[in-house]
Amino acid sequence: EKGWLEVNDRLCEILGYSQEALRQKTWADLTHPDDVAADMVQFNRVLAGEINGYSLEKRFVRLDGRIIPTEISVACAHGIEGQPSYFVALVQDISERKRIEATLRFTQAVVDRMSDEVFWALSDGRLVYVNVAACQMLGYTSDELLTLSVADIDLNYTEVHWVAHWYELQQAGSLNVESWHQNKNGVVFPVEIRLDYLQFEGIE
Repeated sequence: EKGWLEVNDRLCEILGYSQEALRQKTWADLTHPDDVAADMVQFNRVLAGEINGYSLEKRFVRLDGRIIPTEISVACAHGIEGQPSYFVALVQDISERKRIEATLRFTQAVVDRMSDEVFWALSDGRLVYVNVAACQMLGYTSDELLTLSVADIDLNYTEVHWVAHWYELQQAGSLNVESWHQNKNGVVFPVEIRLDYLQFEGIE
């Protein structure tokens, strides 16, 4: 019947209700209207015996009206005759994760739209990210550029030169250099480059 049999203090904290008040509601009552249908599809599949549980992201509406993004994992406990008896649902508040994801998307959008060319390269010189300006300046698509390395577009950095250059960048942390880039059509043009060394989650 979608009601709550038992709830812990953390769920009450997430949803803003006392245990007694929460048990007067169903989880459908507190689910964001736009997320009820997706949850019901999986819920009904469990009742039909197609699956024994499911996980998904969905939003709850707190007592104060705030929307709380959560990740839920649901499993069904069955009675002696194999019929669904009750559900166990683990509810995790993912508000902070969603905030970080939104910040990352905003940062990505800003970098994508910068007027300067932006490249991210690994220690072996392989390109792992390029922005729109880099694609326009060099005449490649993003997918094409991500199959290349620094040596393919910068005339001053062969693979041998890159090794020495990378070591210098590691030591200095940042460098300003002048070089020459070559676009897809073979046109060579001068560039001034600001290089910054970054180690993130163990990756240079």
